[in-house]
Amino acid sequence: MTDPPYSKTQVRKAGRMLRDFFASGQLFMALPPDEREAVRRALEIVEWYRGSFATPLLKVRMGLKSFVDTCGYPDARIAQRHKRLPRIMHKLIRYPSMQITTMQDIGGCRVILPALEAVETLRKHIHRRWKAQIVDEDDYVAAPQESGYRAIHVIVRRDDRLIEIQLRTRRQHRWADTVEALSRRMGVELKWGGGPERVMAAFRHLADAMADLDRGLPVPEETRKTIEALFGDVDTL
Repeated sequence: MTDPPYSKTQVRKAGRMLRDFFASGQLFMALPPDEREAVRRALEIVEWYRGSFATPLLKVRMGLKSFVDTCGYPDARIAQRHKRLPRIMHKLIRYPSMQITTMQDIGGCRVILPALEAVETLRKHIHRRWKAQIVDEDDYVAAPQESGYRAIHVIVRRDDRLIEIQLRTRRQHRWADTVEALSRRMGVELKWGGGPERVMAAFRHLADAMADLDRGLPVPEETRKTIEALFGDVDTL
């Protein structure tokens, strides 16, 4: 096995340098030559580190595909995503004490399942099969985010890389997907509590109603119509 070209210390240092550069708002070409070279070098290291998630991410996705088949959910949708550099920097700026090597979602897999029961079944299966690799878990179904966001996040370590697994119902995913799209248009982080309170309150209300639907509970007809206008037929989500 080939030794990695950069140590974790070098990666952390490069992450801090790029965070400070992006946070400063400076233009790259306005920097003195030696500082431009340092930023360029830091970028090279961070891009290498980001790229090193490709293989462990694929391994986790393949494992999840096997798990959903074993659990009896062959139609579950599985996707993987690599966090882009601007999003990595945005998160490091938002959480200044965070190190890039401890960020849990540079590589992520998402499994979209038909119901809460399926989410819980898969979560338990992951714990049985990957118990030694699990390093953290956040249950945003039992304790939703302030925004209304719901999902189960399981963090596993694969090949010394942290990979985030998101388990969602179809309704939870449709809500999050819509909120993320609106966040991009508005330039705010609605899913994590940013944005105008009036907008946040509306989406919290809809998230609560969709959670009731996931539990088989009735929702007011007016709310149901709003959900269908924004997210589609509630009975087929």
